[in-house]
Amino acid sequence: AGGSEDSGFFFNLNTVITGTNPLAYKSLGAPCRTPLMLFKDNVSHSNRGMGVRAFPSNGGYNPMVPVTFQTTRTYRNRGFGFYFVNGQNLVIDGGYIADNQLGIDLHMVDDAFVKNVDIVGQSPEYNFLVSEKLALAHCLQGSLIVGMRIHPNVKDNTKKGPTIENINFGGFNEGCTNGNAIAISGNIREALYTAPTTFTNITFDPATVKKENLMNACDAANKMVLDMNIPDYGGGFNKILSNDNENGFVVSDTPAMTGGGGCTKIPGSSCTSYCVGSRSCVRKITIGVDPQGTKDFHLKASDGQGTIKTGESSFANSGDDLYDTFWSKMRYFSLSLSSGDWNVYFETGGGNPAHVNFAKVILGDEPSCVGYMDSYTFTTPSVATNTCNTLISDPGFESAVDGYTGFMHTGGGTTVLTSGAFSGSKALKTTKRTSWNDGPAVYLDNRCFNEGDKYEVTAKIKIVDSNGNGSSCDPKLKSGNMKCPVAHIKALKDGATHSWAFHVGTVQESAASNGWMDFSGFFTVDSIMSEADQFVLFVVGLRENYNFYLDNFQVTKLTHNCNSNYIMNGDFDSGQTQFWKPLGGARLSTSTTAASGAKAMKVQGRTQWWEGPKQSLDMKCFQEGQELIVSAKVMLAQPSTSIASSITEYECDPLLSTGGLECPFMWLEIGPPANSTYTASTWKELARTLGPKKPGYKNMWGILEVTADIANASKLNLLFNKGKAGIDMLLDSVEIKLNPNAPQFGCDELVKFGDFENGDVRFFSVLGYGAFDMYSPGRGGSQYALQHSNRLYEWNGIRQEIDQDCLSLSSEWVVSAYFRILDNNGNGVSCDKTARFGANVCPVFTVFSIQGSTPNYYTLWNTNTEAWNANGWNTYTSIMTVSNEMMTYDTVSLFASKAPQGVTIVLDDFSITKKPSV
Repeated sequence: AGGSEDSGFFFNLNTVITGTNPLAYKSLGAPCRTPLMLFKDNVSHSNRGMGVRAFPSNGGYNPMVPVTFQTTRTYRNRGFGFYFVNGQNLVIDGGYIADNQLGIDLHMVDDAFVKNVDIVGQSPEYNFLVSEKLALAHCLQGSLIVGMRIHPNVKDNTKKGPTIENINFGGFNEGCTNGNAIAISGNIREALYTAPTTFTNITFDPATVKKENLMNACDAANKMVLDMNIPDYGGGFNKILSNDNENGFVVSDTPAMTGGGGCTKIPGSSCTSYCVGSRSCVRKITIGVDPQGTKDFHLKASDGQGTIKTGESSFANSGDDLYDTFWSKMRYFSLSLSSGDWNVYFETGGGNPAHVNFAKVILGDEPSCVGYMDSYTFTTPSVATNTCNTLISDPGFESAVDGYTGFMHTGGGTTVLTSGAFSGSKALKTTKRTSWNDGPAVYLDNRCFNEGDKYEVTAKIKIVDSNGNGSSCDPKLKSGNMKCPVAHIKALKDGATHSWAFHVGTVQESAASNGWMDFSGFFTVDSIMSEADQFVLFVVGLRENYNFYLDNFQVTKLTHNCNSNYIMNGDFDSGQTQFWKPLGGARLSTSTTAASGAKAMKVQGRTQWWEGPKQSLDMKCFQEGQELIVSAKVMLAQPSTSIASSITEYECDPLLSTGGLECPFMWLEIGPPANSTYTASTWKELARTLGPKKPGYKNMWGILEVTADIANASKLNLLFNKGKAGIDMLLDSVEIKLNPNAPQFGCDELVKFGDFENGDVRFFSVLGYGAFDMYSPGRGGSQYALQHSNRLYEWNGIRQEIDQDCLSLSSEWVVSAYFRILDNNGNGVSCDKTARFGANVCPVFTVFSIQGSTPNYYTLWNTNTEAWNANGWNTYTSIMTVSNEMMTYDTVSLFASKAPQGVTIVLDDFSITKKPSV
């Protein structure tokens, strides 16, 4: 191929097949991934552009297996002989490359291999043509002739850079005397040499390649690539420099790279040195850190034998603040370490121990020489008292100068707001946001992320349009143009994404008159998150082309007192839903319709019955064997679209568990133990809404015994759901507390809350049909008794399950209670205690045991023979003898019934105690 206006051979390979009928060839796969079948003995010359080009149509030529360009001759091209960009697995084996401006250019080509090639900068024949004005010199207007140009970065950090083997260079000091056999590109991806490169058995023609023509890495050095360390196996460089074949290393001419000794600067504008000798066998260690606040840091290494080395710092400052403060940019420190066990650490400019928020350690390949670093240990100062109490050093940005906020960004940028801060004189301001994903980012101290740690995120936030005028967002929306900014935390391990903590901060309310809104949330470090070594917090999610201000931004460690309420923000009187998160598509806000105090939590947007609020609980509080009381106040309300809208109650029935009229349930989600092979959580019902059915807030109450699965859980979440889909939920006075009267229930008394003085029907249920309500006053002037009305059948009654663990076969128990029966007008009704059938039977208790679907009954007739008093309380006593069925069936309960259908049974002071021994 010759004489082309562009390239002799052009591999412009796409990621998809194009043409008139691409689907017919779909099975062949992506062209850019398809290997060459054969490319051998080809010639490409006298082209205006390149001899052979593999250029990215969309990502470069990336065959799955190595492909070889065999014995190719490419010469007298005005551009490059070979030009490979963004590829991988490309091999040049054999051939002759001459009289090109640049012989081979490997621009971010991973796992490249070049071997058995002669590379000539400007041949004697071409020099003659130039001298006779029959051809143009390639070095006109100060341009360089280069034999091979290597890029300092790889695309994929798991890959290697080029392997250069059996190459002969010549013709770089004839005609154009400023040529270089090898150059390192300054078109960098990051300020770090990440493309592991080796030279093996390369040679230079001593007549046409002088010391000054060997190497030029200044373009890369000027971009702060200062950590180059390339082994020269066979000593090709050394032969020209010192007429010696000893192996050595081509390194950046910096103290960090040459400090091992035995190094000589390569002459000319090379920015490199050549190192030989026992101390020159080194292995490179590079550490990437948060660039913010580390400009004056020094990387040190001590071998414990008195040798201390100082690393080289590099940061590619492009002059573009937006690019240089992008969240993934790092400042790199590099060292080359010879034999020994090294302690690697950071110091401040003043020589004090320094901590970096994260350290991405990159260990160079093991060199093929003897005497390089035996081991290293990276150490950092221990966490001082209170270090992790607050993770943001300048929450009000008052120390910000010259637009520097201490924060990086995910797009757009950040600057300092010097007028209109929420408090103080300064705040952070986002700039040039063109995507919802643009926003500020900040690295957090990785020493502070231990499993179980809980942190609160707080800030003030204000949204502005392109003219700086205040704007708004809707805190209840999760999508669309009016959704509010949110904070997320990305946890990385060894530079790769490890886990996410989403929605750790959200807008809590509509904007105040000054435009500022509360922004808050929290997160708990779980076992997976604690494994990471790098943590970055983003604030993103606002519609594009709008900006926002941040002030008083802080991440504060929560120290939870397990002796008080295990629930954080259970009364909502702060006016925020802090520490609570929505389950499913629900939205959380606060309401002034509270059960007690100033505020309650309002749950809107419940399109499914299982949606509701949840809170991650502090697992350190839950110790095996504890007895806890769980309680809350709950009410359902007709759906509303506005946070501030008034409340219209939706009536639910505490006696129902399904069907759309049921009231909310309280649950505990129990994650499997960390060392378990199971990954699914289990769910434990903690409490239901308690009757009676009445307007307003209703009680939820229950006892939680902390068992081993709870104490050893990987996570514990409290959540509320049920109630008809589409109906709002109001929640207040949520508590989980140690029971000061533990054990609440024992075997001395089998009935739970049989005096009803709590004003609800906890542990009681309806057998069959009817409704519960509180009857007042109770017996003896007490506040409450329990009434069961709307009974459709005589067997409908008041039921409570009893603890079978307290029973022993044939043991006897005294069952006592007080009854009244009423007609539909509330008037007392008489009955006959001796009657066993018919319309005049008085209420009595029946023992009800059930095994699967098999029931067993026996009635406990009243042994009290006093005449029934229709206008007062009537004594009931009986003896319950424990049967085999009561011991072995699934459940045992007692229920009060037998009174005629339609009459209301009123019960008080129900008790079951062990019969005293005679």
